[in-house]
Amino acid sequence: MTHADPSATADGRIIADLPNCARSLRCVKCGGDPHDDPATCGRFKRTLGTTWLKGCSTGHVRCGISAAPGDADRVSLGQRRLGGGPVFRKALRSLQQEHAALVGDVVDGRRFFWLGSGISRDQVPDLVAVIERVLLFLRDRAQAGPDNVQHRAALLQILDEHLPAEVDRYRADEACWVPVDVEPLRQVYSEVLGVRVGDLPGDYLLMTAADLPNTYGASDLKPGIAHRLLAILIAEGVLKEIASGNWDGLVEAAVEELTGLAGLLDVYVSAEDVREGNSFAQIAKFHGCAVMARTHPGNYADKIIATRAQISRFDNNAAFEHMRSALKERTTKYRSLILGLSIQDTDLLAVFTRAAENHPWPWEKGHPAYVFAERQILSSQRDVLENSYGADYDQHHSDIVARSAFGTYAAPLLASLVIEVLLHKLLALLAQQTAVDLVLEADLAIGVRRVAALVSASVGDDEQTLLTFVTGPYAAFVRQYLGLDASLRYVPMVRAPRSQIPLDPTVTVTGVELLAACVGLLGWGDLQRRWRIRSSSADVPGSLQLVQCKTGRVTHLAIVRGAREADAVLASEAWSLGADRMAMLYMHERPQPATRSLTSKLGRGRRLPNRVETCWTDLTTHSLTADEVAGRLQAEVGL
Repeated sequence: MTHADPSATADGRIIADLPNCARSLRCVKCGGDPHDDPATCGRFKRTLGTTWLKGCSTGHVRCGISAAPGDADRVSLGQRRLGGGPVFRKALRSLQQEHAALVGDVVDGRRFFWLGSGISRDQVPDLVAVIERVLLFLRDRAQAGPDNVQHRAALLQILDEHLPAEVDRYRADEACWVPVDVEPLRQVYSEVLGVRVGDLPGDYLLMTAADLPNTYGASDLKPGIAHRLLAILIAEGVLKEIASGNWDGLVEAAVEELTGLAGLLDVYVSAEDVREGNSFAQIAKFHGCAVMARTHPGNYADKIIATRAQISRFDNNAAFEHMRSALKERTTKYRSLILGLSIQDTDLLAVFTRAAENHPWPWEKGHPAYVFAERQILSSQRDVLENSYGADYDQHHSDIVARSAFGTYAAPLLASLVIEVLLHKLLALLAQQTAVDLVLEADLAIGVRRVAALVSASVGDDEQTLLTFVTGPYAAFVRQYLGLDASLRYVPMVRAPRSQIPLDPTVTVTGVELLAACVGLLGWGDLQRRWRIRSSSADVPGSLQLVQCKTGRVTHLAIVRGAREADAVLASEAWSLGADRMAMLYMHERPQPATRSLTSKLGRGRRLPNRVETCWTDLTTHSLTADEVAGRLQAEVGL
């Protein structure tokens, strides 16, 4: 019995609770039974419109009715059980049901991202550990050496003001004293780091005791999940404007690690940086950059902001006017998404307040201008909302506070955004193709959503699963189609926001709109139980496995643009020597048989009985529905 996908609806949303839907055998919108008359799904019909309600092969309407209960136990592209983990499902569901406008902003490149220490907490030394290092530094310097009296005085000042219980313990054994609990200093780190040591420079504890450039700018620090997910959004061209209060260089490292392109993301700290950047994407590091302070101390060491005095100067010092103006302009132009940033520092609150002075964002219930990746709004973040919305906050403060907290922290939100971005860009690319009519295109769009649903279901409770898939099999899939070397790592189908895809000339040049159509066909066939889609093994990179549902027969499918891109596949050992069944699908042009030598390695591979080649035109010519195209592909490759 064939039904439509419970996990994908006509407006592009993916139903996150797929296992429940799959077991229910009910329409996910109206509860209609698939054996009832299609009229039971009337409410869903009004939602979708008549365009989406063509009869399926069994005569039932395509209304979101789930497939057979076995779908709940299927293993998806990521080789994990359908459904996803609870936190990820919550984030995905929140995006689709409560923050659809946020998705639209991000996909169209119209959200300004703010980053705070929360996204780097597991990758860099903890702030409390750094403060403890400062205290022990002062303890040791107080024992001997120049300025020992001043070092002892500075240590006692910190203890007197913030850890009074430690004063007697320190005096009892000044040489070997170790603080019992430094956690209370986390909230006053800027005051501690700003304590003066005699006549030494004001940033002495920051730059010498804490050694901030080498602590947070060390070359051996590795990006975490959130940094790598941000890098995907940057590489896809949808994230162009970022502000970061973090000293580390982990976002920049993640972008270079992912793409191999050092110039894709400009780092903006000083006014001169703006003039020298490539202007594709920019991260404004308003508290300075430890990496640049380490590598170019003469230009960037004095740009580090950490002490209370430095934070207070940011709001009125002429030297930082360029940064204040840049942040104000972006906050006024774009709605904000705030990740891991508590906004406890007064300089940040002032930025949001000044941005709202002349042209504040109005409160829109379904389209908040400020969304925080938090379970609930913190008091410091509430100040931002009150100052930014002004009179609207007085009228709607309860609703504003409730709807401005996304409900999860950064990593699940970013993972959900990556899936939504890839989905909506694929749909936008599909809309650019002219090889098939609108009816077939609508079927392929459902297939694209099916693939997105399978990927999202594979994430489980660990966003690393998504990263592994996107940067591994998916990246290899796109590279193979475009004929690109693996050294380029991650290459998007088109490096542009959804809104610019119709204007991007590279779309038709590269033929990625046809690749989007092929993704839709593969998803449609999976939905209709003609085959199951799986990632191929490492020895067949870039290809997919199509598993025949009844027999379990496996075919490795390589999808290429044309003859040039096919050469790499045909020259591979997997094609020429492998025993597995393989097929090649040309999307643009099919090579003439006479162009290849029968004595070459390519020719030997092509004569193997378990090697098949076909092209998109052969599959789609005279086909009116996705079922017909899928049937032809199934027959061609022998599934």
